[in-house]
Amino acid sequence: MQEKLQKLLFYCYLISLVWILLFKMSISGDDLRAIMGTRYLNLIPFGEPTKVNGTFNWTEVINNCLIFLPFGGLLSIISNRTFGQKILLIVSFSIIIECLQYLLQLGRTDITDVLTNSLGGVMGLLAYSGLNNIFEKKKLDIVLTYIGGILFICALLFIAILIVSNL
Repeated sequence: MQEKLQKLLFYCYLISLVWILLFKMSISGDDLRAIMGTRYLNLIPFGEPTKVNGTFNWTEVINNCLIFLPFGGLLSIISNRTFGQKILLIVSFSIIIECLQYLLQLGRTDITDVLTNSLGGVMGLLAYSGLNNIFEKKKLDIVLTYIGGILFICALLFIAILIVSNL
């Protein structure tokens, strides 16, 4: 039962991540049409798109790292793959999202996003690894699963409140 809950949380997180990154949290068709039609490609890391009024915008970099942090932790809970294989999965997922943004004309495709998303996922792997050195894996997995589940439910409630308040 515990493993099913852990996998469910991971897949719910991935679906949410796609919704956030690819569809920019669009609820209606009108919202989605508003973001469609933008095809932009930046292959210069930390280049022009990360600058606002000529100043480097750390907010986007930090947000990208934070949103991918659970990826590494949840992946460590549900997978027995090697550290390198997990990094490859995280980087691959980020690249796929960025390619889909470009192909579907849904926002900006930026190499900086791939780098910062991947960094966040690796930070999640390292955080899990550090906690695993302190706590027993089974107990750690249970605690992190419940904390993740509670946070996920809180996020869903927050989104529901935002949707209802904007009707």
